Amino acid sequence: MTLEPRHPLSPKGEFVISYEFFPPKTPQMETQLWESIKRLAPLHPKFVSVTYGAGGSTRERTHAIVARIARETDMHPAAHLTCVSAKREEVDNVIRSYRDIGVRHIVALRGDPPGGVGTPFMPHPLGYPSSSHLVRGIRAIGDFEISVSTYPEGHPESSSIDSDIDALKSKIDAGATRAITQFFFDNDIYLRFLERARARGITIPIVPGIMPIRNFKLVAGFAAKAGASVPRWLADRFDGLENDPETHALVAATTTAEQVMDLVKSGVNEFHFYTNNRADLVFGICHLLGPRILETLDGLAREKILILDGAMGTMIQRHQFTESDFRAERFKSHAKDLRGNNDLLTLTQPQAIKDIHIQYLEAGADIIETNTFSSTTIAQADYGLESLAYELNFEGARLA
Repeated sequence: MTLEPRHPLSPKGEFVISYEFFPPKTPQMETQLWESIKRLAPLHPKFVSVTYGAGGSTRERTHAIVARIARETDMHPAAHLTCVSAKREEVDNVIRSYRDIGVRHIVALRGDPPGGVGTPFMPHPLGYPSSSHLVRGIRAIGDFEISVSTYPEGHPESSSIDSDIDALKSKIDAGATRAITQFFFDNDIYLRFLERARARGITIPIVPGIMPIRNFKLVAGFAAKAGASVPRWLADRFDGLENDPETHALVAATTTAEQVMDLVKSGVNEFHFYTNNRADLVFGICHLLGPRILETLDGLAREKILILDGAMGTMIQRHQFTESDFRAERFKSHAKDLRGNNDLLTLTQPQAIKDIHIQYLEAGADIIETNTFSSTTIAQADYGLESLAYELNFEGARLA
């Protein structure tokens, strides 16, 4: 799939995706990791990266996972490498070992101190003093692709955005070929940072880091430590869902998908997903970008005539729903008549709508449409239900 660029920052208009995993701590977590890697492999990521723990605490496990990815899959691994708590000689040996097993991509980071985010960073007296020095050291050992980090809202230890851009430029001057941002939730923050970086003459890809929200409370807590802001509207979306995991998951999927698609509309064409070693949410979001879906539809269309489902309204009429059916318990006391508002049945008679979808699929439909023909604020205003537009579309998509 190609996207006609609508933003000068995305000249090619082709989607590129990459994923980040972390080394597992238990056999069960390792099984989950490899299931996720296999699940995401068919989406053909540009690379998959594997992180280090704080202070380089997972160095051996990271190396083992990267080596296995290189050995057993067709994907291109990118090994994280930090200079925390290690002599330069030790780091150089790790770089050479990656070179020797065929790894040609390193994500070069200063790394979090052993005490974690917020504790002082103290370079090893015999080690690399900064990430730019590490980049230069990697470049001296081999012809690696080198990705580095950058912070659209500023690194917690940084004095200003300009100093962050200075730090990024020093890493580029040392040999970095790509920057991956810390996660963010306000796309305007990323786009403004991108504009400022381009104005400073930085031309390498600056890839937005996307954090799917599996657990809002945990993500919000991590964001606070990392210096990433959480917009009020985002917190409001998850308010009251602590004990409702199914709705929480649906809202999380929708929120992250909205963020990605909004960036696409701004002309962004490359995304790096922080997977938390879970594939389901990331897989679904990547499908929304279109390449695999369109490839599948295009291939099927070359083989046969594809059948679209039929009219939803005609099928609904067969049920002969009454006013009380349209209202159900939720809208029992609503001031306006609701009969004829077929989209409302998505909320009041969801099983009936789901059954209609199933009937069309069983009859041979290749593509089904949602019951959302009138799920707009304008159409729902006739019934005094314009506030339901978002919920109607969300639930309509979920049912389908």
